[in-house]
Amino acid sequence: MATGFVCVATFRNLTEAHLAKGVLEAAGIDAEIRHGDVSGLEPHLPGGPRVELWCASGESLRARAELARGEQPAPPRLRASWTVVAILALTVTSILGWVRVWSLERPQASKGSWNLSGTAYADEDHGRERLSIDHDRNGVFERVELRGRGRLTTWLDADQDGFAEVFQSVEEAGGTSDISSDTDGDGEYDFDVVTVPGRGRVETTWVPPYLPVAHSRVLAPDGGLVAHFTDADHDGRFERGVFHVSDGLVITSEDRDGDGFFERREVMRDGGLVFWDRLRADGVIERGP
Repeated sequence: MATGFVCVATFRNLTEAHLAKGVLEAAGIDAEIRHGDVSGLEPHLPGGPRVELWCASGESLRARAELARGEQPAPPRLRASWTVVAILALTVTSILGWVRVWSLERPQASKGSWNLSGTAYADEDHGRERLSIDHDRNGVFERVELRGRGRLTTWLDADQDGFAEVFQSVEEAGGTSDISSDTDGDGEYDFDVVTVPGRGRVETTWVPPYLPVAHSRVLAPDGGLVAHFTDADHDGRFERGVFHVSDGLVITSEDRDGDGFFERREVMRDGGLVFWDRLRADGVIERGP
């Protein structure tokens, strides 16, 4: 160490020494820290070596005055060191972040862990990997992903009400996918789509709260309509079925009395009526035109 320097203060740890050094530098006084390697020994070595703060002997009186002034309440100084302020802000933010992460509760019977930002919780569910995501860190998971056994299952809770408005399950090899959603926001799934690669898909509309099927559509792989079933009175029985056959042929069947048997059938081709038939109450089948 160069001559002409004196020790103006000692500290229990390196953090306090750096804060004091920042005070002196803000006042235009060059300072150096000695014995920084003993930081952290307290309280294991009481009375042992301390971290020292040194400055030029000619500045020692002013340095001690600045440090003494820093121990008294004082209004903010325009000459405050922005470096010290930034370090303190980052340190406090980091500490608060760690405290929050470690204070977050684990879901019941879970042995998982939170990430460092406290926005995602990883654990296992019956041998499958589960990732629960809480982007805004408000304690409600907006997204949960469950991966394993060849499938990826996802729940989405966009409005964070604790109910997943969208449920999706997909075979990881690109196979069958199943999506259920709550389109009217009443807390009940009311729409379901099952897709089979190369074989088309089935779209089903439900009616809460008892979930009888209202509509069911069967689509071909190219998206063309194959069949459409309708349950207008929501009694669990389709009163009407429309079947789209090749060559523009459309067959419509109706079950008007709700007994589960179609009594009337209508066949059309390219928009024109081909024929119709119906079963009368007396068992006689009528045909036309």
